[in-house]
Amino acid sequence: MGMKKAIIIANANKRVGHSLAKEVKAFLEKSLYTADVILTSSEEFSTPNINYSPDIVISIGGDGTMLSVVYKFHAVDVPIFAINAGDLGFITPFSLTDWKSGLRDFVEGRAIIKNKILLDATIIDKSGNEKSNGVALNEISVQRSETNHLLRLDAYLGSECFANGLPADGAIIATPTGSTAYSMSAGGSVLEDDADVFIFTPNSPFMAIDRGIVFSGKSVVTIRVCKEQKASRASVNADGAHIGDLEKSDRLVVKKSKYCCSVVMNPNLSDIARIGEKLMWKRLGE
Repeated sequence: MGMKKAIIIANANKRVGHSLAKEVKAFLEKSLYTADVILTSSEEFSTPNINYSPDIVISIGGDGTMLSVVYKFHAVDVPIFAINAGDLGFITPFSLTDWKSGLRDFVEGRAIIKNKILLDATIIDKSGNEKSNGVALNEISVQRSETNHLLRLDAYLGSECFANGLPADGAIIATPTGSTAYSMSAGGSVLEDDADVFIFTPNSPFMAIDRGIVFSGKSVVTIRVCKEQKASRASVNADGAHIGDLEKSDRLVVKKSKYCCSVVMNPNLSDIARIGEKLMWKRLGE
């Protein structure tokens, strides 16, 4: 049996990023893996001289580092093992104290791996041509790009309009994973991690009705910039990265991706327990 392959992406801006990458590499090599280390000083990175499909990708950093790893490897069916070397670490399952036991479970075939929903976003022009697209583990967001003008958005579920001229700073369409991120900050509900759904949440609406709407994973949501308004365009972002501008003649189509994100889970911390800790509804370690 040949040696298995791993890629380690480490955020060098984190205090332990470089040293932890060396430690993880040494651990894997003792377990009959070869490991390439990529150090990055930002959440954008390239993979030079790597022309193979790895058996595992290790993310060392914060949530932003993990999101960048997901974007880079989302079309490859490879488990992602995320170690939180940042602050909050809402979506990174392993800490600096328990990653070794989790990685040992993986190399010995005992790991729990979950497939998490991704969202596809496509901006289509008036002629039906694709202008740009993106994929997100957390959320697709539409935001005003002309700061002096409030956005007015039309939103559709399939062909049926459910928001007509919605006045707001924008809107967020979030996965269960992303429901604890930008969507929650905008007032959206937290979704159970295994649910095959996503949530539409207005961002700072002009009226006080800021409740989100939960749609099934089979749904297709389309957003347009309302023509009867001063703002001429909106900015579309996937997990915080700009993917294009939504002009008045365009439409943004968001749906569940055919790809998913395989994440190695922490067996000592369930998703619901993790949410309880991060929201500070329960004491850490209880």
